[in-house]
Amino acid sequence: MLNFFFTVPSEFAVPPTVQAINDIFFPIVLFVSIFTVLCNVFIDSPQQKVIVDIDESVATNGESNECPLEQYLEEATVIEEHQRSLTSKSVELFDVEQERNRLCRFGVRKLRAYCKQHRLKGYSIPAKSGIDAIAEFMLQHQVYARGVEGFDFNGSNVA
Repeated sequence: MLNFFFTVPSEFAVPPTVQAINDIFFPIVLFVSIFTVLCNVFIDSPQQKVIVDIDESVATNGESNECPLEQYLEEATVIEEHQRSLTSKSVELFDVEQERNRLCRFGVRKLRAYCKQHRLKGYSIPAKSGIDAIAEFMLQHQVYARGVEGFDFNGSNVA
């Protein structure tokens, strides 16, 4: 009885050549389609915006005799430079040694109390090791001297 189910030719039988072609082209087509969708979703191309601006201004200033294409290309480069300057804003660099020295000025007792009050896990081992270890621990947890300055031993923040 089981032989009967497996020996009957199916209507959906595909020749081996078609299977080979599908095995090769399907992953390629799938990759290309997913890649284009992701590019359209995540990449905001400023070139389309510039082309739209050029088309609008050509439609409004079509009667002028000067070559608008050169003018618009210059405007497009200015726009791109402006966008690059906006995206590449300068980031303040953080001096770790200077911040560590500021934290060390507070002393082990105050830094330990700060860690205990703010429930920083794992502060006891660096606190026993010394001021440099607990200062490094606090920097790893992104605690800076300006946050410790307003700390009061009584359990309240003065700020």
